[in-house]
Amino acid sequence: INDKTFDEIDTIFVGDSSLGNAIDKKLFNSISKLNSENLSLTGSFGIAGSLGMIKKSLKKNPNIKNFIIMQTLDIWARPYAKEAILELYPLKDMRAYLDNSSIFSYFFNLKEIYWHTKYLLKKNTNSLNLSTIDLENDYLLQKFNKYSNKKIKIKKNSSLDKVALSKGKLKEIKMIDSFCMKKNINCLFLNGPIHKGLIGNSESFLKYKDNVISKQFRYINYFPNTFAYEGFMMGDSADHIDTNYKSLSTMDIYKVIQDHLSY
Repeated sequence: INDKTFDEIDTIFVGDSSLGNAIDKKLFNSISKLNSENLSLTGSFGIAGSLGMIKKSLKKNPNIKNFIIMQTLDIWARPYAKEAILELYPLKDMRAYLDNSSIFSYFFNLKEIYWHTKYLLKKNTNSLNLSTIDLENDYLLQKFNKYSNKKIKIKKNSSLDKVALSKGKLKEIKMIDSFCMKKNINCLFLNGPIHKGLIGNSESFLKYKDNVISKQFRYINYFPNTFAYEGFMMGDSADHIDTNYKSLSTMDIYKVIQDHLSY
């Protein structure tokens, strides 16, 4: 975001690791003729984290035309992402989304102060550890054990059927939906890639996704598509595409949203 060329960006990808591992921005730019940037975080930041990155992006470049949001399919059961708001939002926004006690305890937490001080010292001495960043694939480095090399396998009874929309995630949907509407920006929301073996056991969840979750979006264009892939295409998690198939998932994503992009 702080790069000098960020003013040239017209499309932003925001979301969690399911997106970070799924999108090849160079390929996307080539086939879409847009100029995109991938600002994916991780699942712990939730939808609130995606909104935080949208706000930061617009502040630096108010001319961005598209915000493509992608979250993993089990995100809906997770709690309200307070930490994302505390780490990414300015104080005035924190006060709009959090109670004073949460803000106070965060800023005066001794562990937080220690961690931030340690980070700043490393940053100032240029000794940050970048070993977890895969620069070639534009996201975090995947672990060695993967579904693609058969070091991980889906358990027979694995399912998403117990995943239901939490009050926290409902609040986050309303936050990002109302912001996109207020700013009149083109926001597209997609479900992250998933292991076909896992989604094959989740028939009840898929119905719940289509009948309940999808109806929570009032302004944002929500796509119900499920990007399911065979195990040999999956990486170190059931929602992480193996890097060898990143171009395939990028093409699949583009085909779904191509008619909904602004130029």
